[in-house]
Amino acid sequence: MRDFIAARLAGEPSFRGAVVTDSVAHGDARADSDVDMFLLFRPLDLAVVPGDFVWSPRLERYFGRSEQLPKDPDLLHVDAQRVDLDRLAAGEASELERHLLAGGLLVWERDGSCAEILERVSEYPARLRRERLIDLYYQVNYHLRPAKALAWYERGDGRLAHAHFAAGIDYFLKFMFAWHGAWLTWPNKRVQYLRARPDPVGGFEECLEQIMLVRDFGEAELNRRIGALTQYMEKMESLLQSAQILPPEAPLDFAYGQAHPEIGLRHSMEEWRRANAQRLRKNRAEPKPDK
Repeated sequence: MRDFIAARLAGEPSFRGAVVTDSVAHGDARADSDVDMFLLFRPLDLAVVPGDFVWSPRLERYFGRSEQLPKDPDLLHVDAQRVDLDRLAAGEASELERHLLAGGLLVWERDGSCAEILERVSEYPARLRRERLIDLYYQVNYHLRPAKALAWYERGDGRLAHAHFAAGIDYFLKFMFAWHGAWLTWPNKRVQYLRARPDPVGGFEECLEQIMLVRDFGEAELNRRIGALTQYMEKMESLLQSAQILPPEAPLDFAYGQAHPEIGLRHSMEEWRRANAQRLRKNRAEPKPDK
């Protein structure tokens, strides 16, 4: 890779840096794996290098992946995202870009112009982590309510009931990403990513196995899946309470208020009752205006 950069990119003034991502960066690439990477430019110039190409030091030109390739033991297949460094510097990056850059390796940069920008872009703010944990805690628990899921059987189709729960699994995976302070990767790679992270409360692997297994679309099978995820989320709830992210009382009411601020419930019902009682006492103590 460094040979390629030295031969084809280092001489281009607009080229500022290269970040290798995915399997090559994580050390689990196969012999035939592509090299996924970001090529950083200032300004962006798409004419410098293709986005997806095959290269070898013995080739005079780039080849596309669908073209007839010459026999060469040193063929390098690059799948690159060509990115404007100024866009990243302005904080304009997608969720996936942030995830890839957070786990990437900066293999080349010009004049130290990239590292600080990449660090800012890939940082996962504590405020965002807290907000997502509260919101996703509510979303998961909404889909764990048996009455909500079982109501689909009254509409005549168990597959819809299990689809309702499957939406809860999607929220659960996002919830776990928020716990780890990680930007979301592609949906098909989220389970793989989470399995490589530390299990905060124990039983994550067993929970995944139980909630992803679907033997039939009956009510008993749905209740089994709901029970497995509920058990894990109860442990996560205690962890969030100990971290003072959720309150000790009525955590779901609190999370509901955070998820739906437009309803005006940014508190638990007990908190609202206390505030309402205080308001009534204040109103009674104030002199009444003359009519």
